[in-house]
Amino acid sequence: MRGSLRLGYLEQDYKDPLFNDVNGLLVRGELAYFVTPLVTLTAKIDRNVAETGVIEAAGYVRTAASFRADYELLRNLILRAEVGNEHRNFVGADRRDNRFTGDLSATYLISPRWSLQMSLNHRGQNSSGLLSGRDFSENRLSIGAVLKGL
Repeated sequence: MRGSLRLGYLEQDYKDPLFNDVNGLLVRGELAYFVTPLVTLTAKIDRNVAETGVIEAAGYVRTAASFRADYELLRNLILRAEVGNEHRNFVGADRRDNRFTGDLSATYLISPRWSLQMSLNHRGQNSSGLLSGRDFSENRLSIGAVLKGL
């Protein structure tokens, strides 16, 4: 098992008086559990401030959590499943977004530098508040070849 945790205080001040300053608890952590030499479970959490393109808010507090499972089915075939949730609380605007992600992928290692990858991703958002954004759901299938390093 391997893990890390960072706790702190975040503060972001904006020069424009129309925007509210942001402050609060900062958290970033990861815990990886090596169930067997072939299976790894990983949990992550991250809370920080991010900038936004929403006119009424300069930023939002982002809290994200995810859980991932990696399985080395064969020496050169790695399967992965991951789910995550992200909550965005916009500062100075009545808006809250919840995003859900899901990912299934397979990587076939041809050589140390080349691999073939296939993934199926789902992403969705529910937004609420007076200035709510759009709700959406998206599914994507991708297949490709990857070259690592040059």
